[in-house]
Amino acid sequence: MKKAISYLTSACVIFTLLTIGLHIAEFALGGGIAALGRQLLLLLACLLFAASNFILGAERLPIGVRMLLHYIAIGIVFFALLGIVGRTVTKSLQAFVLLICITILYLIFAVIYLLIRRRRKAKAANETEYKSMF
Repeated sequence: MKKAISYLTSACVIFTLLTIGLHIAEFALGGGIAALGRQLLLLLACLLFAASNFILGAERLPIGVRMLLHYIAIGIVFFALLGIVGRTVTKSLQAFVLLICITILYLIFAVIYLLIRRRRKAKAANETEYKSMF
């Protein structure tokens, strides 16, 4: 039950951030609020994004493999749901630009994730280094 709540919380946070970004982009381009179909498609994408986050939690795999699999999963979700089904990517140049944007954003968040992970491990190592016997 705890994992299901964590999964849904993650999906809701992702959905909220992407919805706000979508509305800002549409208002900047002179449009109105996104249609319900696009919102539901975005919700499905966010649920799949949240599911792909479980790949990062798989402790049996090395961090490099986990991040590569996570990147591939996110790329597939972007292209399948938002690009093909949402009909936002219609030309090969658009697909290439989307791939570049996904890669750059993923690299930025990956560096932040790895720095936070490194800091936590260092902090945990410092806390367990000394134990008083008396």
